[in-house]
Amino acid sequence: MKIAVIGKGGREHALVKALKESPSAPEMYCFPGSDAINRLAEPIPARDLPTLIDWTVSNKVDLCVAGEESYLVKDEGLANACAKVGIPCWGPVKESAQLEASKEFAKEFLLRHRIPTGQARVAATLEEAQEFIRGVYPTVLKFDGLAAGKGVAVCMCREEADAFLKEVFTDRRFGEGRLLVEEFLTGPEVSIFGALVDDHYLILCPARDYKRLKEGDAGPNTGGMGAVASRQLVEPEMLERIEKEIVAPTVAGLKKDGLPYRGFLYFGLMLTPNGPKVIEYNCR
Repeated sequence: MKIAVIGKGGREHALVKALKESPSAPEMYCFPGSDAINRLAEPIPARDLPTLIDWTVSNKVDLCVAGEESYLVKDEGLANACAKVGIPCWGPVKESAQLEASKEFAKEFLLRHRIPTGQARVAATLEEAQEFIRGVYPTVLKFDGLAAGKGVAVCMCREEADAFLKEVFTDRRFGEGRLLVEEFLTGPEVSIFGALVDDHYLILCPARDYKRLKEGDAGPNTGGMGAVASRQLVEPEMLERIEKEIVAPTVAGLKKDGLPYRGFLYFGLMLTPNGPKVIEYNCR
């Protein structure tokens, strides 16, 4: 069996290593890969998504695994391109991957299907964002598009908010896009991972990600400074509630909206005093 893993980071390295060690001993390929990944998998000589798809067809790849979220929404979308040529892809089509690619799309999905989440307003300009904040801190600001885990700022004061608003609207650090001004939620965070195949799902072990740059949960958000995974992070009763109030309604909502999903769906949650609420979705 030939498997191609798409991406270049630590997640893709772990995927390649695990797949390579499986009893079926598949032939492993990667794109774009890294020095570490290339020691475990043969790099694919492609330049972009079209040449990647051409190579997978020519070399009769049996399975494509989407490790990096950007490829799911880049151009026509990795899963969409694979479907056209008949190659199974573990990763959602572009339309469904908008749950991560657009914070606005995700918020509208959550509200439409009555899934618990923080309230938010969408700002198209700096002036609108300042109006929506109205001097209330802490506040949460989220760039609408993909930003490699750096497009969210939890602002405790005006100075922090002004600095992030400058990055978004003046410097255009993340490119063109709107901004969500979101309700600040309190409580412990937890990540729930689900493996989805259309309307079937399997919930995996809960995890907790640590995004702040410095010790003591200080400094700006990063793409992730470390994580732990354990069943002890969430009590069984709370996990049942998360499944009932968040996971199952999300899967049902995807089906109702005509959004096919095959891949991992990550639920970033805040366990607030009023129950679990969705902070974000990640698609892989």
